[in-house]
Amino acid sequence: MASLAGIHSIFVVRVARPATSHTCCWRQGGVGRIAEELAAGLEERGGVIEYRANVKEIITEGAGDAVRAVGVRLNDGRVIR
Repeated sequence: MASLAGIHSIFVVRVARPATSHTCCWRQGGVGRIAEELAAGLEERGGVIEYRANVKEIITEGAGDAVRAVGVRLNDGRVIR
């Protein structure tokens, strides 16, 4: 899997005002559109998305305030770092 370190994504969500006099707004495309844009952005930058990959353990390094996640161990035994 390609490293995504240092990649920052910016998501722009369109907001449309309803034709009525209500003051509420909604996102065009629904909440699912945010996930679609996230996936597309990651894949464009070489990332890989694995659906239904059940995580057994989050692998961490460091201790205390310096602890950070560096990978995952999946239920099928694979380790992704």
